[in-house]
Amino acid sequence: MDENQLKRVLARTQKELKEARKQLRNWQKKSETSSRMLAEKIDELVMSHHILSSTRQTMNLEDRLEIILKGVTIGVGFDRAIILLVDEKEKVLTDGMGSEGIPWKRIQAIRVPLTKEGGILAQAVLKKRTYHIKNASKAEDLNPEILGALKARSFVVTPLVTGGSVVGIIWADNSDSGRPIKKEAIGSLIFLANQAALAIRNIQLYINLEEANKELVRLSNIKSEFVSTVSHELRTPLTSIKEGVLLVLDQTAGKINDTQKRCLTIAQQEVDRLARIINNLLDISRIEAGKVELKKRWVNIAELSKEVLTSLQSQAKDKGIHLRFEPPTDLPKMYIDPDRIKEVFINLLGNALKFTLRRGKITLRIEDKKDEVEVSVSDTGPGIPADQMDKIFDKFHQVEGASFSGTGGTGLGLPIAQKIIEMHQGRIWVKSRLGRGSRFIFTLPKDSQRTKARRQKRGGNI
Repeated sequence: MDENQLKRVLARTQKELKEARKQLRNWQKKSETSSRMLAEKIDELVMSHHILSSTRQTMNLEDRLEIILKGVTIGVGFDRAIILLVDEKEKVLTDGMGSEGIPWKRIQAIRVPLTKEGGILAQAVLKKRTYHIKNASKAEDLNPEILGALKARSFVVTPLVTGGSVVGIIWADNSDSGRPIKKEAIGSLIFLANQAALAIRNIQLYINLEEANKELVRLSNIKSEFVSTVSHELRTPLTSIKEGVLLVLDQTAGKINDTQKRCLTIAQQEVDRLARIINNLLDISRIEAGKVELKKRWVNIAELSKEVLTSLQSQAKDKGIHLRFEPPTDLPKMYIDPDRIKEVFINLLGNALKFTLRRGKITLRIEDKKDEVEVSVSDTGPGIPADQMDKIFDKFHQVEGASFSGTGGTGLGLPIAQKIIEMHQGRIWVKSRLGRGSRFIFTLPKDSQRTKARRQKRGGNI
């Protein structure tokens, strides 16, 4: 190889080396950029996790907003930030919170309409779009009140979007330091806003639910008080009517003929029915208001249920219905309120008698379980439609259908029975098939022998 050939080879090699160095530098730059972008994404994920973790620890809206603002200032690196929330009813941006350095009292008094007049802030909500205003003095559609209060030359506004709806906006700027707002910071702010929106929406839903529950309780208390007052007011004249009807029926006020007697007997039955309705209304309102105290003592529940069966025997006989009683052979005494449990028996057996057709059968069974006593009332009535099973213990609910027409009632017997059983720490439910009858079951917990011994020592009723 001569000298000229050698020079050409060296020149070509140097050119290739130069090109290789250039490619290496480009690769290093791309690698650095990728590493930086990866690091930023990791920082975003860490920040997002921190915000979500922190917001989950509080169910207070102001605390959550404060955490999010710290994420904007400390996490992303903006000097200042504000959050304004959407008022769905008024269709404005209002309330929220500002970070340190924000004249929040001035901002708080401003209501930004979600229309064209609302400027950039309203557009961010309506278009679900992020705006970066680099020079506020040359920009249009700005909010003069907000801009006048914040005195920012450059800022970013991004919507808080979750589930397709906007809950508010975040405004962020670097007015204190004068640093330019970088593209990476805007990306991080948008990422944070998406996470923050969910945290805000969840707490808003929680607050709305709490307020709705409080309102329901308030309305329920008003209703219960109204029902109680009206029932008490009706009781006195109803008692007078009943006494007057009985005086005439007993012919104390003079003789009456058979037609008059039949009419007065019907009137007496209707007065008794109204009295039962009033008593049920008073019962349910007092139970719901927590004004009923159980008067517990040791009772043989089999004997208690037998008393109720005996009182209903003549009614069952008139309808040609067979009452069957299946008590256990050896049942311990139960620590219960006998009057209230008797009321449960009357309601369940009364319902069974009402819906069971002539020549039907009603069975009252008591079973001794391990930790509780199970009582069931079964009938051969029409059964309950499947679509009404979950409403059967609702107040004032009447089972619909041709088989139940003309049965009457207030729809309060089962809700009262349920409340009484729950007050005894028991459970009540129903099993039924249309055309195959119904079986109402309730349980009562047994009192432990140790508790029984303590009550005996204190001189309690056994």
